[in-house]
Amino acid sequence: MGSKSTAKWCGLVSVWILICTTSVWAVTVPGANVRLNGDPPGVRQVEPMVAVDPLDPAHLVAVGEESVDRDPDTTNVRVWVSHDGGQKWEDAGLLAGHAVRQLNPSVSFCRDGVVWAAVQDLDPPSAVAFLVYRSTDGGMTWEERTPARDAAASQDLPMLVCDDSDGPFQGRLYLRYSSTGKIFVVRSDDQAATWSDPVRVDAGGTITSNFPGEMAIGPSSEVWIGFVKNTSPMDIRTVTSFDGGVSWDPPQPVGPVDLVNATPYDYRRSSRPTLAVDRSDGSFRGGVHLVYASEPDGLTSDVLYSRHPPGPGSWLPPVILGDAPAGTNQDFPLVRVGPRGVVSIFWYDHRNDTGDGRLDVWGTTSQDAGSTFEPSFAINDSPFTVPTGAGALLGDHLAQAAWSNVFLAVWTDRRRDDGDFMLSAVRMFVLDPIEGVHVTRSGGTTTVSWTSQDPVYGEATVYDVADGSLSDLQADGGFAQAACAVSDWPDTPWDDTRSGPPAGDGRYYLLRSRTATDASSWGSSAGAAIDARVRLDVAPPCP
Repeated sequence: MGSKSTAKWCGLVSVWILICTTSVWAVTVPGANVRLNGDPPGVRQVEPMVAVDPLDPAHLVAVGEESVDRDPDTTNVRVWVSHDGGQKWEDAGLLAGHAVRQLNPSVSFCRDGVVWAAVQDLDPPSAVAFLVYRSTDGGMTWEERTPARDAAASQDLPMLVCDDSDGPFQGRLYLRYSSTGKIFVVRSDDQAATWSDPVRVDAGGTITSNFPGEMAIGPSSEVWIGFVKNTSPMDIRTVTSFDGGVSWDPPQPVGPVDLVNATPYDYRRSSRPTLAVDRSDGSFRGGVHLVYASEPDGLTSDVLYSRHPPGPGSWLPPVILGDAPAGTNQDFPLVRVGPRGVVSIFWYDHRNDTGDGRLDVWGTTSQDAGSTFEPSFAINDSPFTVPTGAGALLGDHLAQAAWSNVFLAVWTDRRRDDGDFMLSAVRMFVLDPIEGVHVTRSGGTTTVSWTSQDPVYGEATVYDVADGSLSDLQADGGFAQAACAVSDWPDTPWDDTRSGPPAGDGRYYLLRSRTATDASSWGSSAGAAIDARVRLDVAPPCP
């Protein structure tokens, strides 16, 4: 993990004062693990996807496959909704299908806050449709729209993305899928009332063994897709469209790949690439990050990382990411880029497997657009064992949401049963949280004081103070009503001259520090299974 320092977790006492005590803090701090799904044991969840509302960063919608007793004919797609950055979730039910199975879900927000989902509707062995759904109430109810494809056999692996950029094709829907080793995209400009004819994007000619990876949108409506070229010599490639999916540039090679084998495990593994485009205002804006698993020795898999600088050019040579011991397996890496340009990557990791099938979740971050990465760190707080036997499955991917200083890692976890969605909110703050907070009341003024961080970070450091009523905090348990009391305050102390709370109530205060480029956390509820302050870190009450 990153370098450690002293930080604060805060508990409320009396009607006026917020008391803080010390705990351990690090530059990158994974939060407690939270189970996303609320079903009883026996139902297996795999293949999560999660999307962030551009109008309310604390609002998330997640989808995933679920099945009972490893019976594929019980596979459905369920939706969950969170309004506090992923600490608590509400079950929004199943997406209604027409066939026996619904699988391969994806979810995406448009810039207007409308959320979209797609699933593969399957009647084995052949009948396939790609169903598309729209929700205008944040993911709680869904309207089925026109299927993106409604055909017979040999179509698979749909992924839907809405262009939520500032580019000329904002609001356009794309659905990527594969068919007999070729990769196609269809698009819609009328809220999925109609769809374009399919366009082949991989330009493979006679190559008919390509396996699609992720699709992502750039800051100017560029569309990127990664894929595995499965014919010899095998490699990872990307294709890009600059005209809204009408045409696609020739594939660009990223680097060679030695496909990951299932051996020595029973569950399915792959070298499917994931990618993310930097849409921050930093110098790497428009650049792309990509990760995949490769097994060069035919025995163990590594995470490989590459990046494509902004503008014309080629991919930099892939490098092995992380510091896992040689001879251990790492699987299903997933990369995202937050709005500050912070790169976050996590994966399944077998480094602690001594032969008992132990599996963990590890990650790393980069603050400099992928030039360097911090030492990898564990994200799960309890190990689990890999699935074995007939029907063993962890899915084909993980899920991640990324904000300015937090990323949310979501994975299939087997510590309770055959598969739950577990998550951790990982904080990535450069500045230490504020220490020495004191609140005193005299006459009609409340004085909030703290230990100044100016000696550490410079006199340009400023401070934000948020507050709220204790009765609201008790009612919602998640600082949902916290409001900005003052921002850009030059230094300690700050006098609150507003009238006090009603009789029998109280007021709490929370603080963070900021510089021109970095900020501190509003603080974590250390040791709490549900960290209510994630909401404040992903959607700060002070701008």
